[in-house]
Amino acid sequence: MQISAADPRFRPLPDAVRELSADVRAFDAALAARVSTEYLDHGYWVDLEVDKRWLVIGDNGAGDHWLLGPDGEVWFFDHNYGERAAHLFEPLEISVTEWLMMAHLLGRTENAAAFDPDRLTAAIDAISPGLVDRWPYELPVD
Repeated sequence: MQISAADPRFRPLPDAVRELSADVRAFDAALAARVSTEYLDHGYWVDLEVDKRWLVIGDNGAGDHWLLGPDGEVWFFDHNYGERAAHLFEPLEISVTEWLMMAHLLGRTENAAAFDPDRLTAAIDAISPGLVDRWPYELPVD
């Protein structure tokens, strides 16, 4: 099965691959389609049971992937699990747009000489309440 860059689920992605923060490289539709197709290979999945509903929309450059799930929300896969299985994906309970907003916010924070952790927490909560606790990486808050 070949996934097309014209898939409407890729519409919210940027027009070019972008490294938005240290942990988020957002794919464009072409790369997302190519990587998603690659990961449909049975060898990447537990018990060779491929779940074709998942699309890879980004990575962190170290093997972890950001996924678009069948629910239309962003999920996270830690490569340390090895093979893929839907039960290993972590739900973020956010849309692709909210994921991009979070990545931009973290990128600005990483590049700032100083920032207020309380303001960062408030900004993250404005994107999605409780996202601070659901984000898979440690955040510079508290």
